[in-house]
Amino acid sequence: MAKKKPMTDEELLAPLPVIASPAEGEVVYPEAKNVFAAQKDFLKARLNEVLKMDMTDENIERVRVLKKGIVGWRTSFEKQAKDYVKAVYKAPMDVFNAAANEVLSEIKEMEAQADEVLDKEEQKRVDNINTVLDGLIADLEEEFKVTFPDVERKKSYYNKTADMKAVAEDLRGQFKAKAAEIKQKEADRRMVERACDDKRLNKELYVGMLDYEPASVIIEKIETEKERLASIDSPKAQDDIVVEPEAEEAPEEKPLQIGVKVDPDKFKTDFPGMNVTMVLEIKYPVDVRDELTRIFGELGKAGIKMKVISKKEPEMPVF
Repeated sequence: MAKKKPMTDEELLAPLPVIASPAEGEVVYPEAKNVFAAQKDFLKARLNEVLKMDMTDENIERVRVLKKGIVGWRTSFEKQAKDYVKAVYKAPMDVFNAAANEVLSEIKEMEAQADEVLDKEEQKRVDNINTVLDGLIADLEEEFKVTFPDVERKKSYYNKTADMKAVAEDLRGQFKAKAAEIKQKEADRRMVERACDDKRLNKELYVGMLDYEPASVIIEKIETEKERLASIDSPKAQDDIVVEPEAEEAPEEKPLQIGVKVDPDKFKTDFPGMNVTMVLEIKYPVDVRDELTRIFGELGKAGIKMKVISKKEPEMPVF
């Protein structure tokens, strides 16, 4: 037996035969007038009675009862009509749909086979584009000295008509914007750090604000806090600066150490008891308290008496 020749593409893709519609008279439809004859007769007899009724206040209760009965007829008829359609038409439709689905399944099987081949080919094309994009991105990272893991690979890059020169230029634009963003963030960080020149300011806290606020707003907050700190008249540490005077004791005959050596002879006096009183206002960072206390202690040893006249405690910054 001779081997059957394979179909040509023209034969293979010939139009699908048309489903033949049944000839007139082959399909028997139930006569609706016969299906609903009993219901129509029932309602016709009652329709005349209802139309002749006078709707007045005197028979309002009867009208309410009548309306309830009419609604009952409507809901009952709608349900009976649906049940009839299900009983008469559903079974034939199920048989018809089952036969149609058998035909569709054969079409879908061939379509799935073609999709599998086309999907593999499309994936190869996408992989080739990704290889090109990987190279372009690596070159741009080297050029701009920027690591850009979240660079956007736009859908348009994968169009079959995409121009790779245009794609490369678009990627370059993304890298320019990213490099500018990084430089701006670094400049903002340095600006915030420089603004935090007061040791009492939490530099790390203000730098961290750059994640959700612009540098200009943060600088304004820093300046406001610096103004508040500058308005503090005297630090809380002044409580610790209490020097007990040595009333009648002579100054010690040894060098006085206050950061630098002091000539002790210059602290000797020919006029004991003739004292000058001077009121000073001293402002200093709270973290130099220990050193300042030591200095005042050395002055006390030289006969310089001091006492606290007033104090103003610093306020803690609120973030």
